Amino acid sequence: MVAKWAVIPLDQEGKAQEPIKNLEYEAAVEMQSQFEKAFLISLSRAIPLNPDQPKPAPKKSDRGAQLWCPYCGDWRMFGARSRQCPICGISTRDFHVKQINHIPV
Repeated sequence: MVAKWAVIPLDQEGKAQEPIKNLEYEAAVEMQSQFEKAFLISLSRAIPLNPDQPKPAPKKSDRGAQLWCPYCGDWRMFGARSRQCPICGISTRDFHVKQINHIPV
């Protein structure tokens, strides 16, 4: 199975725009470079962490705890009600999100 990627461009205010989906990795990297700021996320599998390096420490936030998004590869404020990543939309019900953040399965 070939991994599929998406590019999510951000507007001037930092809000996510409509994603450009189902790209091969090379095309996604090229597409990402065309935007001033954009996220590159995996659509088909979690981005593995290097076991020799721990995930970065969470950023301090006055809005509560952040979770590591294994599809974006960064700390995100998952919605309190939706329980989804604001960038890629993955839910806290996903196995990899639960596993990496030590949420009971």
